[in-house]
Amino acid sequence: LSKTYGPIMRLKLGSLNTVIVTSPEGAREVLRTHDQILSGRKSTNTIRSINHHEASLIFLPSSSARWRLFRKLSVTHLFSPQRIEATKALRMKKAQELVSFMNESSEREEAVNISRASFITALNITS
Repeated sequence: LSKTYGPIMRLKLGSLNTVIVTSPEGAREVLRTHDQILSGRKSTNTIRSINHHEASLIFLPSSSARWRLFRKLSVTHLFSPQRIEATKALRMKKAQELVSFMNESSEREEAVNISRASFITALNITS
């Protein structure tokens, strides 16, 4: 595709505009030079209607003071090596439960909605 359309392309996936960069130099430029401009996430009307765009690390602009505070708190309290180690047993247990569920379903020759099973596992780990 890059031979036909060039090293940078826009691809429309439904209502989402996606930029495709096909060269290492272009990717470097995008990821190093323009990272702040391109790192934002568009918030939907649903997110805005409950003001989640003002209180969520995911939707805040990374240049804002609130985003920096949330990131600092996340790194310090949620993702510190001590916290990760403290939750290791729970993560291992939930992962094993997922594997067991998949194995049992396979033995019964039942289809498994992997997306749903993975989501439930992730939710159980983070709750």
